[in-house]
Amino acid sequence: MITYPPKDSHLTGFVPPRAPQRSLPATPSVDVKETMEKPSPTPLEPPVSPPDAGPAVAPDAMQVVVIRGASDLAPWVEAWQELADAAGEPNVFYEPWMLLPALEALDPKPAPEFHLVFAPGHGPDSRKPQLCGLFPLVREKGYKGVRTTILRAWKHLYCALCTPLLRRGQEVETMSALLDFLAEQKGGASLLELGYVSGDGPFGRALVETFGARGTTTFVDQSWTRAMMRPQPDTSADEYLRRGMSGKRIKEFRRKENRLGDHGEVQYTELEHEADPDAALDGYIEEFLRIEASGWKGETGSAFACHPAHQDFFRTVVTAAHERGRLSIATLRVNGQAIATKCDFCAGTGAFAFKIGFDEQYARYSPGVLLEIQGVRQVHQSGTVRWMDSCAMPNHPMINRLWLERRTLQTVVIATGRGRGEFVVSGLGLMRHFKRAARRKRRNSNPNTNPNSNLKSL
Repeated sequence: MITYPPKDSHLTGFVPPRAPQRSLPATPSVDVKETMEKPSPTPLEPPVSPPDAGPAVAPDAMQVVVIRGASDLAPWVEAWQELADAAGEPNVFYEPWMLLPALEALDPKPAPEFHLVFAPGHGPDSRKPQLCGLFPLVREKGYKGVRTTILRAWKHLYCALCTPLLRRGQEVETMSALLDFLAEQKGGASLLELGYVSGDGPFGRALVETFGARGTTTFVDQSWTRAMMRPQPDTSADEYLRRGMSGKRIKEFRRKENRLGDHGEVQYTELEHEADPDAALDGYIEEFLRIEASGWKGETGSAFACHPAHQDFFRTVVTAAHERGRLSIATLRVNGQAIATKCDFCAGTGAFAFKIGFDEQYARYSPGVLLEIQGVRQVHQSGTVRWMDSCAMPNHPMINRLWLERRTLQTVVIATGRGRGEFVVSGLGLMRHFKRAARRKRRNSNPNTNPNSNLKSL
């Protein structure tokens, strides 16, 4: 564990913690389920920094701590979850109940390191530690052919968003504390790449403000949008659907739903957190795993059931979400048999779509689309979900027609102030220009790919 006090820091302001941090004894390995359990109500002594932790931290300075390994994260799970609940932008994929199982099941190489940013006066050695930021990062060698070291936001196979957890109202101060740390760290990375992060909202605005105030050299390497749903209080679900689909398309799906009824009673069911016991949850999990593996995902080996560790990950996170009242599972049934099911995770007043599967024997009836249409109705009827992220790929042919709003995602490359970072980031725009020019030249020189080649010969 490495701690760092930024020099000449004058960062102020924090939100009082909900409860004192309690530490757990460090162990060579960690049981994810035990790690996520609530700590004992008996206060324990805060963890002690190693002897080489660095000089004393000024009381008005944020403090950065680098954690490597799941076992060393165990003492901070409670503060981590409190930060996730207070974040300016929710991200379920970086909450402890979802990220820790991913660490165990997916065994990432290289292993990520976690940069924890503590509030002024509430550092890791205080009696009331409080986190203001958490950045899961992976350290790698080389970037676009340049010999350098880069830290990248960790994105595992089932992660659809890498926006770091930053305490609401302290996004700019927290980002500055991290960049100060990276600039002063001996042997540190010269580049920081934040990929799959929000390009709008509080985090996007915080990046612009931070970089502008510091004069940081940055480059937006990629940017794209994906579908999002923001129900309006004065708009019904049917009105919302009519804005995205023609009347003809709506009638077509209504006809498919009616034809599906020829096979038996059609039902849309939801898992209720309070009413359904764990046995019912197990049944929903088994249904989803069976349906997903029965189609093309099973054939290509990308279904959860194709990999025991990935299947365990799915069971663990779905169970954890259910225990916290954060799970939404909807199912389309014919005569009680599930033919399509979807799994979503809630976060405050929002939600994230996670996985959907359907029985391909009923593909002619578009059961997945029917379930998504019913999902639009359920969100509008709930009155509690203000937004929902599709977590889909850009320009998704189905969800983009149903969900009308968009959110912006981006990959930002940041020079940390060390090594070749400034030089590399400054040249990325020029590098992109030359690559595009070379592609155009190759395309124009090849008559098979040049649509105007026949015109030139006339």
